[in-house]
Amino acid sequence: MDAQMTYLETWKQISTHLRRSERWCRAMARRPFSPLPVYRLGGIVRLQLEDLDAWLHAERARTIMTGPRLAA
Repeated sequence: MDAQMTYLETWKQISTHLRRSERWCRAMARRPFSPLPVYRLGGIVRLQLEDLDAWLHAERARTIMTGPRLAA
């Protein structure tokens, strides 16, 4: 990845960056509460690294305060 890149452009780049599967990333983007902050432009997906850092910080804080949300 380019050292000056400030965004990720594909589900594969996003999943590699997060060390999660593409399926998990897509599920996080679709969830109704605190979704992964991706932008979709037609068939293109983009995630700003600054937005990702803020999302990860908020998710960590939420998990610490309330515990992980488990599926019923």
